[in-house]
Amino acid sequence: MEGKIRDLHQNKHVFMLLLAYHLLHHIQQ
Repeated sequence: MEGKIRDLHQNKHVFMLLLAYHLLHHIQQ
């Protein structure tokens, strides 16, 4: 169970990073 929660948290973190990167790229154009 603990491993599952950790994986979910990591995926959320990666998703946030990708979202932030996408927004920054969009703003710069």
